Amino acid sequence: MSVKKYTPIIDWKDYLQFASVKEADQGEFVRIEDYDRLKAEVERLTNCKSESDRLKAEVERLRASSFVTAVPVEEYEKLKAEVERSTTQYNGIIDAQLKAIDDLKAEVERLEQESAKWRRAEHAVGDKCIEFAKTIQTLKAEVERLRKAGDAMEQEVIGCYFEQDDPADSESLRAWRAAKEGKSSV
Repeated sequence: MSVKKYTPIIDWKDYLQFASVKEADQGEFVRIEDYDRLKAEVERLTNCKSESDRLKAEVERLRASSFVTAVPVEEYEKLKAEVERSTTQYNGIIDAQLKAIDDLKAEVERLEQESAKWRRAEHAVGDKCIEFAKTIQTLKAEVERLRKAGDAMEQEVIGCYFEQDDPADSESLRAWRAAKEGKSSV
């Protein structure tokens, strides 16, 4: 479709009235915007045809090359079977690993529960140890008081004997001295 060129219009009124149209070959008028849009569309389609031709040529080149025909059907089937076998084997390994992971998670959970149980037991034992330490301190203090009281009684008993009597003969003094040394008084 060819478009006639415009001759300059001097009358601005006529120019404004017809500025947006061009005369076609058969005497019809086309708006400039439509003309520009159609021209752009023709250029785009021309570019698409060029790209299509290029792609067709590339397909033909690939068909003719050894790239497509390099692998015989038997080899293709063999490779496909190998891929399927490998995929099955891989899936089996993955399943085994996932099961092992689940087992390890369960073991970790069990060990965490057992650890928590032992921590509670440790706290209970620690509390008992503190209680026993307090009891031991109390008993040591009581033993010390009794020892001092026993020593004081020993001195009192010795002072009660007359000079002719030997305080070593006293049964209570012998028992007390044996008890102080950790021996049996019997």
